[in-house]
Amino acid sequence: ITSLYIDFMRAIPLIAVLFFGQLLIPLFLPSGIEIDRVWRAILAFTLFVSAYVAEDVRGGLQSIPKTQIESANSLGLNKYQIKRFILIPQSIRIALPALTNQAIGLFQNTSLMAILGLVELLGVGRSLLANPEFIGQYMEVYIWLASVYWLFCTFFAIIGRHLEKKMIKNK
Repeated sequence: ITSLYIDFMRAIPLIAVLFFGQLLIPLFLPSGIEIDRVWRAILAFTLFVSAYVAEDVRGGLQSIPKTQIESANSLGLNKYQIKRFILIPQSIRIALPALTNQAIGLFQNTSLMAILGLVELLGVGRSLLANPEFIGQYMEVYIWLASVYWLFCTFFAIIGRHLEKKMIKNK
């Protein structure tokens, strides 16, 4: 079931999932129950990104040699201990660069929220440009927006590299 879900979500563009979240989720809810537009967008992002994160973690798990499991069995560890102490730490260490990339991509894809009419970073820039004080200052506003995106993405990348080095050191 999970592989069908992952394959299905990876075959659909994010914007289609976001439109599904905004337009179709309210139709499936019982009458009287309403979810805010922002929460529907968050749910759609979560459903979409979870498939990609699952693939990254699966790739990390598949890269661990079977001899690791055999060694853990010979030490007398049960399945829960093998997963907790051997498989998960190694797979996260292996998948960390891809997971960092997913976090950066998710942050960059928040700009798609503007298509749905929700306020996001580029929408804030457009609101600034509509202010009479900023008319004609397109270059400054867009350089500021690019700087914010660059700073956040660089920050995510630095944290990811720091975690990678820390995990390699604790190996």
